[in-house]
Amino acid sequence: MTPEFGLWAFQYPLIRDVWTGQIPDDTDILVVHGPPALYGDCDSEKGPDGKIKVKGDGYLLREIQRVRPKMVVCGHIHGAFGVAVIRHDGIEDIMNGLQMRWEGYSIVGALKQTLWSKITMGRNFERLEETLVINAAVAPSGLRSEDKSAIAIDFH
Repeated sequence: MTPEFGLWAFQYPLIRDVWTGQIPDDTDILVVHGPPALYGDCDSEKGPDGKIKVKGDGYLLREIQRVRPKMVVCGHIHGAFGVAVIRHDGIEDIMNGLQMRWEGYSIVGALKQTLWSKITMGRNFERLEETLVINAAVAPSGLRSEDKSAIAIDFH
């Protein structure tokens, strides 16, 4: 299933949260039809306001931020083929919340989180957690016409 997008089957209303608490905590690889908001969903199409449209699911993004899988494989937005990276560093999570206009996210909160992350990052010697978002949609897109060759990922 995917959020409403044109006149296709297996869709749910954009305001419906079908993701919260649905992905098991120990998930490493998540395969979904549509991408999370802000990652693997940007094909440069602009809305009537002139801003680039966010076509992915914001609830899926929140769930990915909670679970932090190593990889998410999706498709659906054909013009957004490629790889994006979600960095789970606190700062990017806050920036996503601000961009999505989620309740509880504010500029003051973002500044606090940024400062706290800078202070604690120096003490954290573990590898930064990241989620690779791979939009593997190979069908042609009306907005982009580049070659869509295979995406190879090497995890060490």
